[in-house]
Amino acid sequence: MNTFHKVQYNNIYNVEWKKLVNWLTPVTLRKKKLLALLYALVSPINDLHTRFITYKKNIDYRLKINYQVCFLQAALNDRFDYTGRRIQIVRSRQFDPQPLFLLPENKPMVLNARPGTGKILYTKSETGQFTADFIIKIPASLQYDLSELTAFVNSYIVQCRTFKVQTY
Repeated sequence: MNTFHKVQYNNIYNVEWKKLVNWLTPVTLRKKKLLALLYALVSPINDLHTRFITYKKNIDYRLKINYQVCFLQAALNDRFDYTGRRIQIVRSRQFDPQPLFLLPENKPMVLNARPGTGKILYTKSETGQFTADFIIKIPASLQYDLSELTAFVNSYIVQCRTFKVQTY
């Protein structure tokens, strides 16, 4: 493998503007007043460069987060509970739905005929058709905005996944 491909460009965006001004100014013209003027002229570029580096770091951080539970949980804790890191993501329990039939359909129906032999009826939210794919557990003492949390999670998960926020 070529050594060119192994080179990492971690410092490609680092620019020291004062050094650059000093290097590009001829030695004979390097006076305090001229250098102060050049530093003043370069300061807006330095500000834009600092904003760019901050934006780049934010984008790099967002690109490292995906729909996997460990990354999403870390991102939620970074955003909403940085010190305690108490937010957890757990799988929701799903049960198979039990069909109920009407009498004119002539199908057998057993509803807890004898203890241990009948079927258990689950609520609509507990059956496999209507449950969330995962549950975000947040401590009750934590202050958060539900719409902000929902938008934050929706920006990272696959769109067909559903979730529920639960306090503990």
